[in-house]
Order: sequence, then structure tokens, then C-alpha cells
Amino acid sequence: MLRAPSVIAVAPDRALTLVDCNGNSTVIQSENLPLVVGGGWLDTGDSNMTALGPSNSGILHSPPVVLYLSYDGGMVRFGGKISIESVGDR
Repeated sequence: MLRAPSVIAVAPDRALTLVDCNGNSTVIQSENLPLVVGGGWLDTGDSNMTALGPSNSGILHSPPVVLYLSYDGGMVRFGGKISIESVGDR
């Protein structure tokens, strides 16, 4: 579950609108999906996911978009909630 005000909304064109814990929103277009789970550890309470988008021979067409997450209330598998800390280009 996401802790408010963090939100992930899917538009009719399959783009994702991500709202972080500060109310800032970012749109990730469907051609930049899927999100790939990145570094981080459940025991430290943070992780990230990255939308890489299309590439040619491993070279991205646009900068990746990174979704920074934090866990609250213990590990997610035991009912903790996730907050979107921020979303940004890397």
C-alpha cells in the first residue's frame, strides 16, 4: 500500500502519474515503462525503481526516470506502507 499523499495513477494512454510524499507529480510515458527494481534494502527502509525507456544497443533514447521509495512500518511483506520519496532523472 502507498502512504498518502503518494499516488500512482494510470492514464488511458497507459502513462503513469506519480505523486511523491511532497505532492510533486511526474508523468512517465508508457513507452518508458516498465519500471525496473533497483538498489536498496528492505532492512534500511529504502529502495528505488527505474523507468529506462527505449534504447539502441544499450544506449537510452532519454534519461532514465528514478522512483525513490521508502518503507514505513516494517518490511512490506508484513503490512508496511510505501512512500514515494521523490521522482527524478538520473
